[in-house]
Amino acid sequence: MKKITVTAAVTAGSLAALGLGACGGSVTKASSPPSPAKSSAPKPAPSTPAPLSGPVGTTFKVSGTDNSGNSTVYTVTLVQFLPVAQGADYQQADPGHYLAGAKFRITGVTGNSSDDSNNDAQATGNDSQVYEPAMDDITSGTNFNSGDFQVSPGQTQIGWVSFQLPNSAKVTSIQWSADGFMGGSTPGTWKIS
Repeated sequence: MKKITVTAAVTAGSLAALGLGACGGSVTKASSPPSPAKSSAPKPAPSTPAPLSGPVGTTFKVSGTDNSGNSTVYTVTLVQFLPVAQGADYQQADPGHYLAGAKFRITGVTGNSSDDSNNDAQATGNDSQVYEPAMDDITSGTNFNSGDFQVSPGQTQIGWVSFQLPNSAKVTSIQWSADGFMGGSTPGTWKIS
């Protein structure tokens, strides 16, 4: 099984609203705002790590290895979320359901990273149900290359992952886990407001 570490990079404006940490993984902030001068008294350590989450626009760094054991790193950002998306061509939601869309930007940092976004992304609804990708293209854009992406250092790919939900449910968060949610790493989570 490949080793995966997820880290987060967030804008200075959203750092105050985020607590970043992980259970069973190495998670760090990629940047932090300048700290104001305060008392030199040490602060107590938090008792439990905060989840790895942020708002739409947060960037997570995913580390792993390729099939040859070489180290790989890429970043993934949820750029946009469409609460209701239109299926492209014949790809439409089933009766009583609708499509939602998540636009991701994936950029290679080191090594050649490749994976399937349809295995790495999932949505959670306000009904506490997990929704797997619908694997449909939407009119806003394609599902990468049928879900597959491949990036080398400095290369960026943008694609959409669609989710089919019942009309009674609404997406509250999108998650990304480079191990396909097999339990080996803490997923990055974007909160949908």
